Amino acid sequence: VLEALQADGSRDRPDDPGDAARRGLLDRAQILMRVNQGREAAELLTAGLTRIRDAGDVAKEAEALLLLGKIQGRLLGDGAGAIGSLHQAYDRASAAGRTDLTWDVWSSLASVTSDVLDAPAEGRVWLTHAQSARPPDS
Repeated sequence: VLEALQADGSRDRPDDPGDAARRGLLDRAQILMRVNQGREAAELLTAGLTRIRDAGDVAKEAEALLLLGKIQGRLLGDGAGAIGSLHQAYDRASAAGRTDLTWDVWSSLASVTSDVLDAPAEGRVWLTHAQSARPPDS
C-alpha cells in the first residue's frame, strides 16, 4: 500500500477512498473540540471509531482515541474515560509505528491525572514519560 507521510506525521492512503472520510471525521472532531463542543465531538468520534476500526486504519484509530481522551478529560471532566482512551491511543500508536503521537499521549495523561483526577504525583510520572518522548524539534 502506497502511503504518504503528511506534515503532521500521519500516513494517509491515497489509494483508499475511505481515507479522506476518516481524515474528515478527525478534522471535524478537532474543530468541535476547539469550540468547546465536547459532547458532540465525543459522539462523532465514538461513532467514527467503528468505521475506522472496520477499515483497519490503526494510525487514525490512535489519533481518534487520543482526541477522544483529550475531549473526555478537558471538556467533559471524565477522568476515568480519558485515561482509558489515552492508554488505548498509546497502544494503537505503538502498533501503527506512530511515535509522533506518544509525546501527546503522555502529556495528555499527565494533564488529566493532575487536573481532572487531582493526582499530581501520578501526573508527574506521566510527565516524565512525556519528556522522554518529546519530539526533537520542540
